Amino acid sequence: MKKYPLNEVKYYSLFRDMIEDLAEGREELPAISWFTRKGEENGVTLGKLREDVRDLQTYFVHNGLAGKHVAILGENSYEWLLVYFAATYCGAVAVCVDVEQSDETVCQMLDMADASAMFFVPAVEELCLSYDDSVKKYYLDRGEGSGPTLPPLLKREGA
Repeated sequence: MKKYPLNEVKYYSLFRDMIEDLAEGREELPAISWFTRKGEENGVTLGKLREDVRDLQTYFVHNGLAGKHVAILGENSYEWLLVYFAATYCGAVAVCVDVEQSDETVCQMLDMADASAMFFVPAVEELCLSYDDSVKKYYLDRGEGSGPTLPPLLKREGA
């Protein structure tokens, strides 16, 4: 049997340390890419991802969401990933809720999540807006909804 050299593997005790280390010295490398419905490729660099995660987690901290439960209701997207990363970066618990379930099941998931905030897509807007008023609510999109969205929370456009 051939012996292969073992590569050094870094271990991180905090998610925040991993995000910071990944971007260090590699700011211009691509982190995530995706295609629009029109087939156009978009993406962000490691440096941009780190900046966006830092900005959103700062918003979480200043608004009392650090260490709290944050529900994420939506399809895979950069915004979804950004909320997930920012929540874990500041010690919050990201609760991923499957929006393809029935409204009753989604409400049960939200009840069990004990979320202090929720980020959601317009597809579940009616359900989320009618949910408990003590939960902070944000649209998980780039301005399609009628309430707070991510770019203003990031303090700059083009999240």
